[in-house]
Amino acid sequence: MKKQSCRWGTLSLAMIILYFITVIPAFALDPSKRLDQHTLNIFTTEDGLPQSSVMNLVQTRDGYIWMGTFEGLARYDGEQFTVFTKSTVPELENNSIKALFEDSHGCLWIGTPSGLTCYRQGTFRHFTIKDGLAGNFITAISEDRNHHVWVGTTLGLSMYDNMGHFTSFTVENGLKDSYISALAPSPDGGVWIGTSHGLDRIQNGNIVHFDAPSNFPRLNIHTLYLEPSGTTLWIGIQGSGLVIFRDNQFERIGDKQLGLIDVRSIFLDREGTLWIGSNGGGLFSMSQTGQFSVLSEKEGLANVSVRALLEDQEGSLWIGTRGGLFQLKDDKFTLLNSRNGLPVDSVRSLLPGKDGSVWIGTVGGGLTRYRNNKFTTLKNLDARFVWSLAEGDNGSLWIGTYGNGLYHLKNGRVTTYSTQNGLSNNIVRAILVQPNGDVWAGTNGGGINIISKTGIRTITTKEGLSGNYIYSLAQDKEGAVWAGTYNNGINRISSGNITVFDSKNGFTNTGIWVIHPDPDGSIWIGTGNNGLFHYKNGHFHRFSVQEGLYSDSIFSITEDSKNNFWMNCNRGIFTVSKTLLKEMEGGTRDAISCKSFGKTEGIKATESNGPAQFAACQAADGTLWFSSIKGVIIINPDKMLINTVPPPVTIESVQVNGEAYSPYEPVRSPIGRGEIEIQYAALSFLLPKKVAFKYQLEGFDPEWVDAGHRKTAYYTNLPPGQYNFHIIASNNDGIWNRNGKSLSITLQPRFTQTGWFRGIVSVLIIFFLLALYQLRVKQIRHREYTLQMEVRERTQQLNQLNQKLSDLARTDGLTGIPNHRYLMHQLQRDWKTAFRDSSSISLIFIDIDRFKQYNDTFGHQAGDKCLKAIASVLQNELKRPRDFLARYGGEEFVAILPATTKEGALNMAESLRRAVESNCTDHAGNPLITISLGVSTAVPLKHNDFEKLISAADTALYKSKNAGRNRVSFHEIAHS
Repeated sequence: MKKQSCRWGTLSLAMIILYFITVIPAFALDPSKRLDQHTLNIFTTEDGLPQSSVMNLVQTRDGYIWMGTFEGLARYDGEQFTVFTKSTVPELENNSIKALFEDSHGCLWIGTPSGLTCYRQGTFRHFTIKDGLAGNFITAISEDRNHHVWVGTTLGLSMYDNMGHFTSFTVENGLKDSYISALAPSPDGGVWIGTSHGLDRIQNGNIVHFDAPSNFPRLNIHTLYLEPSGTTLWIGIQGSGLVIFRDNQFERIGDKQLGLIDVRSIFLDREGTLWIGSNGGGLFSMSQTGQFSVLSEKEGLANVSVRALLEDQEGSLWIGTRGGLFQLKDDKFTLLNSRNGLPVDSVRSLLPGKDGSVWIGTVGGGLTRYRNNKFTTLKNLDARFVWSLAEGDNGSLWIGTYGNGLYHLKNGRVTTYSTQNGLSNNIVRAILVQPNGDVWAGTNGGGINIISKTGIRTITTKEGLSGNYIYSLAQDKEGAVWAGTYNNGINRISSGNITVFDSKNGFTNTGIWVIHPDPDGSIWIGTGNNGLFHYKNGHFHRFSVQEGLYSDSIFSITEDSKNNFWMNCNRGIFTVSKTLLKEMEGGTRDAISCKSFGKTEGIKATESNGPAQFAACQAADGTLWFSSIKGVIIINPDKMLINTVPPPVTIESVQVNGEAYSPYEPVRSPIGRGEIEIQYAALSFLLPKKVAFKYQLEGFDPEWVDAGHRKTAYYTNLPPGQYNFHIIASNNDGIWNRNGKSLSITLQPRFTQTGWFRGIVSVLIIFFLLALYQLRVKQIRHREYTLQMEVRERTQQLNQLNQKLSDLARTDGLTGIPNHRYLMHQLQRDWKTAFRDSSSISLIFIDIDRFKQYNDTFGHQAGDKCLKAIASVLQNELKRPRDFLARYGGEEFVAILPATTKEGALNMAESLRRAVESNCTDHAGNPLITISLGVSTAVPLKHNDFEKLISAADTALYKSKNAGRNRVSFHEIAHS
C-alpha cells in the first residue's frame, strides 16, 4: 500500500501550526475550566435523532457513537445519524433501547424489553429466554475479564460464555433481588451487581450481598461505576444521591452539593474528573480535590434529565438526556457570553488590567470586569455602549462611550466629560493616555479632544487634521501621536505640527481601524478594507490578500510572545508571523502565509465588533481576547490544543453496478458496466467538517486522489481485474490515519473476456483469414484490370478538368473577362510581337469615376452589376480580334491595342468613354457612371521593357482624374 505520498498532509499543517503557536494534545476536558467555558453542542430530532430521549451511549472500536432511544437505535458518524428500528432490523423486535455495550470481540450488544441483540459487521442476531436468558427485558450489559458477557434483566442475571451458552442467576441462586439495574466488572474477574434492593457481587458463581448501614436510605441502585484500580465503586442511588463503596464501607458523597438527587449515570474521565448525571438536577462534575460544579439549564444544558455519559476517543464528553444529545468539548478557543455571565453578547472594546482582570465594553450592557472566572458589571456608569477603553494613572480607567461622552473611573468615583462641559462630541471611539497624564479622545465628528490639567483643547480640520472622525489613536517611540480617521487617511501630530498621510502621498483614504506601534519605532496600521500597512523610515508598505493576508479588513493587531501578529476581522481570527511580513517587505519572500480560525475551526462567533479601541487585547496571563458580536473569544497561543488522535476510518458501503456488497469482506462481482461506488467515513467528532480524505484504487489510480471532505468514491468503465481500494483520513488538525482502511475488489470478466474464449476465437480467426486470403487474391486480380481501365478514363477526365481550371485561373470571376494575371501574360506576348515586328503597341488604363461613392449609395450588389455592365460595354467597343480587354483590379480595366498608333489609341479611348457615358444613364438620360482613361503608346526597343508602357498609361490615367474625370489623357514614354 503506497502511503508515503500522503505524509505531507501531516507535516505541512503541523508545521504551520507549530510555526505560530505552541500546541498541547487534547484527550479530555480541561479541568481548570468552568463547565460553562467548554463548548456545548446539542443534537435533537431535527438533526436526525429518532427520538429525543437518549438513554444510553457507547463508542465502538471502529469510532462510531451509538445511542439508544425509545424509538430506535442510532449511529452517529460526526455529520449524520443512521437509525435502526424493528422495521429495518427485524432482529431488534423492539424500538426501546434499554442497554448498550461493546464486548472485546467487537460485538455491539443491544438490550430491549423484547430480548438481547448482537450486532457485528452488519449482521444482527437475536436472543430471548428461549436461548437461555433469565428474562427478555434487558436492563444492563457488561463483560468480565474472561470475556464473558453479563446481561441484567428484570427477572435475573445471565452470563453468555465463550461457547455461546447462557447461564442464569436469580434470587434462588443468592441474588438479593432479581431486578438487575446496573453491572460493573471488577479487574479480579468478579462482577458488581446493582439491584433495587442493594449491592451484590458475583465471582466464580458465588454471590455475596453487601448491606448498607442502618442510617443509610434504601439502596435502590440506578448505576454503578468502578474505577480502573478496582478499589473504589461509585454508586448512583434513586433519590438518595451519590455513594462510594470502598474497603467494604459505604460512604455518602457530596450531600451538601448534590442533595438527594436521583443519580442516573457516573463516569470518571481521563483527567480524573468524576461526572454525575442526575434526573432533574443536570450534570455535576467533581474534581480530584472534591470541588463540585454543575451544568444546568442556566449554563446551556437544555434538558437536565441526564441518563447517559460517554467520553469519546478525542476527549469530548457526550451527554444523553431526555431532551436530546449534548457534546461537551474543548476547542482551541473559549467563548464567554451571556451564558457565562456577560450582561449581553455583543462586545466592542477590551482592556487588560494589571491585576489579571480584563475590562469588557459591551454594546448595550455597559462596562463589565472579568476576574477570577466572574463578571462584575460597573453599576455607577449610566452608559450602556462602551466603544473605547484606556488605562490612566494609578490604575484609573478612561471609558469612551457611544453617545454619553468620556468617563474617568478613579478610586471608585466617576468623572464625566461631555459636550456639556467642553467635549466636542459625545461619541468617543479612541482614547490615548500620554505619559504626562494628558488624555487624547478621538470623537465621531468632533476631532480630537485633549484633556489636561488646564482644561480641554480640541484639534479639528481647522487646525490641519485630515478629518474629524477619529477611529484610532497611538503614540510612537518618538512621542508623536498618530490619529486614524474614518475616510481621510492618518495624521502624525508632533510638537503641534500635523503631517497627513493619505492617497495623495502613498497611503490610503480607507478607514484606519487600528494603529500598532512596533518596539523598533515603526508603525503597523490596520484598515477597513485596504489591508495592513507598515510605516518605516518615511515609507509605507502594504500587505493584502493578494500577498497571502487572510483579510483586507483588520479590526485589531495584537502581538504574542513568539513575534506573531493576531488580528480579527468579520471572517474570524488569523495570525501571521511578523518576521514573514518583514521578509516580504525586504524582498526576500514573495508571499506570506496566515493561519486562520473561523467557523470550520470551531469559532461560532466569527464576526468581530469594530472598529474600537481596542477590539482585542493580551491579558496578563498571555491569553489573547477578541471582541465579537456573540461574546469574547479567548485564545492561549502558548497552549493551543491540538487533536493528536488519528481518526478511525471505515468503509460504510460498496456498490458494484448498483448492487450492494458487504464492506467487511472481499468483493467479487461480474464486470457489468464496470461501475463502483464506495462510501467511507472517518470518525472524528471535534470538528467533523474539517476531516479530509485521500483514496486510491490500486490497479487503476496511479496516484492518491485528494477527495477533500467528500465521503464517496466513484469509478466507471473499469476493466476486469483485481483491485485494492485504500482510504486514509486526517482530523481537524491535519493528523493522518495512514493505516486507513482497505478493501479487495475483483471484477470478473464476461464470458467473452476470458482467456480460453479468446484462444478459440483466435484459431477460428486464423482459418477464416486464410480462406479470406484466397478469395481476396482472386478479387484483387480482377480488380487490377478494372482499375487500369478506370485509371485511363479518369486520366482523360483529369486533363479536361485541368483545362477548365486553367481557364478559370485566367478569367475574372465577376465580369467574365480576363483577369490581371492573364493580362500580364497577354501584354508580354503582344510586346514581344511588337518588338519583333518593330510595330507600335498601345495601352489604355480605364477607371470608373467615383465608384466608391456609387457603392456607398446603392450598395455592393449594385456595384457588382455596374462592373459587369461596363465590362460588357467596353468589350463590345473593341472590334478587332487582337484587341484585348482585362480587369486590372477593383474598378480598373486595361485594354491592349496591338499595332496601334497614338492617334488610333486616343480615338479608341474616346469611343470607349462615350460608350460608357451613353449606356450608363438614369431615367432622364443623365450619366450615372463615367470613366477616366489614360493612354500610352510605344515601339519596343527591348523585348521585355513593357513595364514602362504600364507606368505611362497609369500616369495618363491620373492626369484624367486630376483634370476632372470623364476624359482621355496621353502620356509619352521618353525613350520610345
